Amino acid sequence: MPTPSPTQRRGASQKAKEKRPSAGWRTQAPPAGDIHLLEVILSAVGEGIVVIDSKSRIVIANQEARRIWGYTEKELLGQPLALLVPERSRDSHAKGFKRYLATGESRVLGKRVEVDGRRKDGTEFPVEIRIEEARLEDYVVSALVDF
Repeated sequence: MPTPSPTQRRGASQKAKEKRPSAGWRTQAPPAGDIHLLEVILSAVGEGIVVIDSKSRIVIANQEARRIWGYTEKELLGQPLALLVPERSRDSHAKGFKRYLATGESRVLGKRVEVDGRRKDGTEFPVEIRIEEARLEDYVVSALVDF
């Protein structure tokens, strides 16, 4: 897909702003013209950010998250979050996520916790995560700090 020029992006962004309701728009998916802005913001953040859907599939992994785990964007998008978790922790992660979806209860939501991650090359490493729920079409956002 060709990258739109800055002029095209500004035009699309302006059109999106004109269509955007004055209040409450953040409860909906961002207008198409704002996607580029979101990508720029996520790339500028010094922490890795991974967003998963309600099926625990990766829908966004910013540049820092990809660097931490050693994957390309193409390799991560659509993959289960378990790809980034050591084998021994996958079952407990899956059970916790299933419980969270069923009850809304989570032991880690909103807290910074240290867990082990698994890179593409198979090496394991400690990573500090903070998991937040995003009320936008059932996405879950994780901010990650590599030690």
